[in-house]
Amino acid sequence: MNNTCKICNKTFDESHSFSLHLFYFHKTKVKDYYDKFLKSEKEGYCLFCNVPLKFKNINKGYGNYCNNSCSMKDKTKKLNELRWSDLNQHEKLSCRNIKNWRNKEYRNKMINMQKNLWKDNEYRDRVIKNGENHCRWGKRHSIETLRKLSCLAAARALNNPDRNCGIGRKGWFESKKNNTKIFYQSSYELKAFEILEQIKSISSYKRCKFAVDYINPKDSRMHHYIPDIEIDYNDGTKHILEIKPEYLINDEVNKAKFAAAREKFNNFNVWTEKNLWTK
Repeated sequence: MNNTCKICNKTFDESHSFSLHLFYFHKTKVKDYYDKFLKSEKEGYCLFCNVPLKFKNINKGYGNYCNNSCSMKDKTKKLNELRWSDLNQHEKLSCRNIKNWRNKEYRNKMINMQKNLWKDNEYRDRVIKNGENHCRWGKRHSIETLRKLSCLAAARALNNPDRNCGIGRKGWFESKKNNTKIFYQSSYELKAFEILEQIKSISSYKRCKFAVDYINPKDSRMHHYIPDIEIDYNDGTKHILEIKPEYLINDEVNKAKFAAAREKFNNFNVWTEKNLWTK
């Protein structure tokens, strides 16, 4: 918004300074100034239920809706009223993809097509090179590291076609051993829960609710780290389990975390792909 006073033509960098200027120099409330100079004809009423709205500030004015419910209802109504001819090419393609993806045959066809494309070395190298600067972990990897990670993901997808191999997979695992649902934050954790469910010497397991203090080697400051899984065995012993991809094991911060956890717990283990898919 342009914070220029329409009374004295003075410009301000921040809206807060502009509001103070109106109050102290012009003896005018922000709402009165907005109503006189900035308010449009239809502004001040909810776009869905037509209820009078409260004034928020000089930047937002009165807003458009009285609550989130009206906002969602109005957006849904507008989407339902859209005609196919009103949509642009991108919106039409999105609608088709959502509708087709619900079809199991179409979904399997697209997955198989992607797998066949990934077998092409030129296509695979091009995808790896394009994603070099877009690592989800917030740091830049070399092409060799990205190639190893991508080939590993492709190998898991080819060997396990019915499993979602994305590291970012989240959901709830229904544990019969614990008689409850446990939240998992990756496909690695899901696989770990499936393995723990089958081990007879384990009486129960759950997500850790305690933190471990460690010194971060990058900033030399104290930080907190929460392990992944707490395991109770039939003999009364407890084990702490951490799930990590193999390529993150040698990370400096993770090494510091693991060292602090091993000092605090006698039975602390780290599982990687080698443990999860070879057990």
